[in-house]
Amino acid sequence: MKQKVILGVLGGILVIGIGVGIYLFLNRENFQANSTPVLENSAFNVEDIEIVEKKENEENILNRNATLEDVTFNNDKINVYLFWGNGCPHCEYLLSYLEEIYPEYQKYFDFYGFETWENEENAELRQKVNEKFSITSASVPFLIIGKETIIGFNSSKKESILNSIKSAFESTDRYDVLKNIMEE
Repeated sequence: MKQKVILGVLGGILVIGIGVGIYLFLNRENFQANSTPVLENSAFNVEDIEIVEKKENEENILNRNATLEDVTFNNDKINVYLFWGNGCPHCEYLLSYLEEIYPEYQKYFDFYGFETWENEENAELRQKVNEKFSITSASVPFLIIGKETIIGFNSSKKESILNSIKSAFESTDRYDVLKNIMEE
């Protein structure tokens, strides 16, 4: 009897240890020195992550690798900006979602994606944008729709993104942070 209790306790400890190990492995970027947290103020659910593999000859619908020189301002649309990191699964999930909605919603917005982990100029642009919105975080993905900012991404943010696009498009007082920066 005593032996069964000890084995049960050891088994429970082993299961907890494996669970902690898996959690630490899945969140290892958050525990590495000098790493940027992937999410800020958002719940993470494994089912929210979809691995999206693109074939070599398949093109992205969105301008994922924009530069400031690529940005144009069209009175008939708003600009949506995304600061993202190469290799960030949440960024890829958001980019996939935006590509999914773009055919239907392209009449509302033009999209510009700025990769910031490997592109120093885009990282500097992100700093200027952060200053405009009084944001100190460097977390990605960082989506900007008019005056709205969204940091992090999971499926619960899909509806708010669509609402923000429609609201910014319909606004009579449109704000574009990059236009503001370029006019300084």
